[in-house]
Amino acid sequence: MKGMAVSALAGLVLLSFLVGGAVAQPLSAASAHPGVVVDNVSVSTTSAYAFQPNQITVTPGALVHLVVTQDARFAHSFVLSSVANFTIPSGDTDSQLSAFFNAHPPLVNLSVPGTVGTQVTANFTAPALGTYEFVCIVSGHFQSGMFGFLYSGTSPPGGSSSSGFPLTPVVLGAIVGVGVVVVVVGVLFVRRRSRRSPPKSPESH
Repeated sequence: MKGMAVSALAGLVLLSFLVGGAVAQPLSAASAHPGVVVDNVSVSTTSAYAFQPNQITVTPGALVHLVVTQDARFAHSFVLSSVANFTIPSGDTDSQLSAFFNAHPPLVNLSVPGTVGTQVTANFTAPALGTYEFVCIVSGHFQSGMFGFLYSGTSPPGGSSSSGFPLTPVVLGAIVGVGVVVVVVGVLFVRRRSRRSPPKSPESH
């Protein structure tokens, strides 16, 4: 019985890693760079001239997959500055914004059509450690407060952000494998303990 239990445990461990690899495969295929950290980031553009959320975090050097969803019925844009730790003056005019991005080509420059539910995407490498501003450059939108910040390797004020734990295929497979092993070991331990319990003696009358 002990040999059968060990064989069963070994089989389940192997199965868990195969399952983990299968779960991780789409992420690896999406990045086209196995083993590279992938940060998936989602942002919405709203009718209140705002990004939701307006604070996002990434890992320096990670491959970032950005999805911008339109929640308004008019066009927006998502333009990410390449200048670290610089906040664009809130009083800048449209022409000054244009001049700034002409002088400093943005990391991301997306136009978001004015149809609710439309999604636009971009893949880019997360910049070096620092804070980077993203803005909407549609006329008047930035001046109305439509901007936010990307924190690369740093924490935003208050600690809130849109990104989660960065998962690589190896990390995801390991998490699945460890979870299955813990469950199997727990079941085997309980069964062995129950078999070792001495029989109860009959009560004397």
